Amino acid sequence: MTVTNALIPLVGIISAYVYLARKRSSRLPTPPGPNPLPLVGNIFNLTAHQLWLRVTDWSKTYGELPATWVFYSVRLTRCV
Repeated sequence: MTVTNALIPLVGIISAYVYLARKRSSRLPTPPGPNPLPLVGNIFNLTAHQLWLRVTDWSKTYGELPATWVFYSVRLTRCV
């Protein structure tokens, strides 16, 4: 494998990451919420096991409307 063949996918991945990062930063600000992981967001925090307790804890920490990221879309959950 030549160096050029190895660099083409790397440049593509870096370009996609920069594009998506800029696209995310140009949106309106979202309500506070737990920090998402790159690419997958908060998908690992949203397991079905006692999810209502986790969301209740988030509402105490981040306010009544915590924002969670699932891949590249935001989900808002209202807690009262």
